[in-house]
Amino acid sequence: MNRGLERRRLSLEARRGEMERELLKRRFVTFVSHQLQTPLAAVHQYLSVLRQFEDQGDVELKRREWLERCLKRTEEMQALIHDWLTLARLESDRLGREPVKVDVGQAVTNILATYEPLAAAERVTLEARLPEEGCWAKGDPNCISVLLDNLIVNAIKYNRPEGRVTVSSARKDEEVEVAVADTGVGIPPEQQQFLFDEFFRVRGEAAKKTPGTGLGLAICRRIVTELGGRIAVESQPGAGSTFRVRLPAWREPAAEAGGSESTT
Repeated sequence: MNRGLERRRLSLEARRGEMERELLKRRFVTFVSHQLQTPLAAVHQYLSVLRQFEDQGDVELKRREWLERCLKRTEEMQALIHDWLTLARLESDRLGREPVKVDVGQAVTNILATYEPLAAAERVTLEARLPEEGCWAKGDPNCISVLLDNLIVNAIKYNRPEGRVTVSSARKDEEVEVAVADTGVGIPPEQQQFLFDEFFRVRGEAAKKTPGTGLGLAICRRIVTELGGRIAVESQPGAGSTFRVRLPAWREPAAEAGGSESTT
């Protein structure tokens, strides 16, 4: 009797969990669809007005301004779709299936080189502090690149003019720690607990001026979780932020025992 009741209870809990996950997925799709609908409607409106201007007088300046608005809106949609697809790949577990040896230092170097033009445009200095002996993590190179990319881009975008982004890595026991530090505006303490929630964006003037989807840090947390690591933030308003990621360190497989020895 007791075993039957226990199986029934477990079955109901599993069913309840499945229904909750399905409800979350539906809410997620509804929210993303709404987020896409808003800029799409704006683009349609801009283009409709531009079409009406075709046979009128000197409208070149207005045409350029509205085309720029259209491009900005489409970039917002592209960013949202990109982040949405990344989350979908993580959800389906297509990333991070077979852990391999990943050179974290090389990944950092490559990403910093990619964003040198963005940093220069924002008047932000990039700095890497990487050990000469290298840091090797156990994971998926695509996952780790997406993770570092999101953290470094955020550190650039939410920085101050003449600010600095410092990326460091170190081997600590059985883990590799990567820290991405900026000299930006910082994050209020009451908002830090929500940073890794989907679609959450820090409230304030910096967030208003900086485009984003609110999915970047949620993706980071999901990747770190999938790889068996941890992520945390240290921040004070006006004093910048530091995101620390700890990932399992790579360990070389032990040599096979019982191998034959050479004889003379």
